[in-house]
Amino acid sequence: MAKVLSKKGIAILGATGSIGTQALDVIRAFPNTFEAIVLTC
Repeated sequence: MAKVLSKKGIAILGATGSIGTQALDVIRAFPNTFEAIVLTC
């Protein structure tokens, strides 16, 4: 039986800060695993 993988929705509070931009880099690196749902600055 095939394993169904679903994306994890991520909310990033403070997306313009250093930790927020690093989190966005991780989401970009793993587009099949993570999806940015909410971004705040």
